[in-house]
Amino acid sequence: MSGQVDATVPRSGRRTQELVLLGLFLIYACFVSYRAGHSEFSTWYEASLRWQENKPAYPEPTTLGELPNRQSPLMLVVLVPFTWLDVVWAERTWVFASMLLLAHGLLLASKLLELDFLLPMSFVRYGPWVALVLVAPFVSEVATNSQVGVFVLWWLLLGLYLLANDNPLRAGACLAVAAAVHVQALILLPWLLYKKQIAASVAFVLALGAAFAAPMIPGVDGAVTDYRGYVSMLEGELARTGEQPEALSLRTLVLATITPSTSAAPTGPSVPGTEPQRDEHKGVASNTLVGVREWLAAGLSLVFVGLCGLWIGSGFSTPKMQSPGPVLLLGELGLVLATMLLAVPVAGKHEYVLLYPAATFLLCAAFAGTRTLPTRLASLGFVVLMTLAHAPVPYWLSPAAAMQACYGTALGLVIVTLLLGWTLRIESSASDAGIELAAKKHAAQLPELDSWLHSQPDQPKAVATARPEPGD
Repeated sequence: MSGQVDATVPRSGRRTQELVLLGLFLIYACFVSYRAGHSEFSTWYEASLRWQENKPAYPEPTTLGELPNRQSPLMLVVLVPFTWLDVVWAERTWVFASMLLLAHGLLLASKLLELDFLLPMSFVRYGPWVALVLVAPFVSEVATNSQVGVFVLWWLLLGLYLLANDNPLRAGACLAVAAAVHVQALILLPWLLYKKQIAASVAFVLALGAAFAAPMIPGVDGAVTDYRGYVSMLEGELARTGEQPEALSLRTLVLATITPSTSAAPTGPSVPGTEPQRDEHKGVASNTLVGVREWLAAGLSLVFVGLCGLWIGSGFSTPKMQSPGPVLLLGELGLVLATMLLAVPVAGKHEYVLLYPAATFLLCAAFAGTRTLPTRLASLGFVVLMTLAHAPVPYWLSPAAAMQACYGTALGLVIVTLLLGWTLRIESSASDAGIELAAKKHAAQLPELDSWLHSQPDQPKAVATARPEPGD
């Protein structure tokens, strides 16, 4: 990254600005937490209570007349302190705590950018806040529906900060907690291995095992039942992915593009003696069409993931850079998370809050890095295809929203992912070129520095000669 350090701002002025931003954020946190309600949190709340009583935490929805518990077994443990409150105040407290974690995540992002001494201090202070504006529609979705996206994002930012500060064991443990809560984040383990972070990878595996073992506290038999229920829930969610227009992964995009409206579910209970005559040939053709759709969706998804793998491999920092800069690390994590959101079978809009590292990196590249036209176009693409497309604005103000309404809401992320990989390649190449240029310049200056040192007088000897005698 390149840039110039801006003029020093008085400490009192910086402190006032930070306090104003923090105060506004706390007001927003109080507002969204008070409005929280009517979400799935009550389902998780009841599931945690049943788990504490050694009862099944993943019952069939028809048993208790409620939505299925879609959270991982580790969330049963995380929610234990919240069950000490009634469900309404527990949900409000959860949302408020999530917003506090988000504020601390912004501080971690600022400290991470501060490690790159070439970044202007004005961007280090305010860049993370601007990136928050870019993902504001998804933060609002998390707060409105009391989801866990911010909780996962905090663990990811904390792990990345520790990794950039040469603390791989704690970094791997933090990333493992994020993967235990959001199981799709297991893709972080191959990323750590690719980066040759062996210590972080070992800590990731050990911490992940501990996180999976935590639900066994009340009893092993109950935990086995819960894990079976969790897998059954995932299978059920996957089976009805094609009927979920709010699912934003690549698979649902392909299904929506092939057949925009399909439904094989019955519309209501049948009355004996009034069943319509069924055409067996149409039934076979319908099943064949569904099978073709599923295989085509899976095939295209695998092709895209493979292409992203090649693109990511060329976009990541070169192997000679064993310790890439913090900004490049942020970009790599953002590209991994963006590809993860596209590759998973089901991805909700609230999960797009995990694009925050990608948004921060794109802003760094556009306004504090190489500042080339492609990097600025990539940043503009994120604003148009992500921020405006998902914000509550009219379609005429956001053409991307109208485009995604016709072709699927994951289309914007496909384009942004490719732009992100392109930007990472540019920044990585520029960083490599800068390191090589600095090394050559340093090697060229060594002989001059050596001759200059030899030409200087022996200062310690001169001082000793000039020192007065005790008798003087």
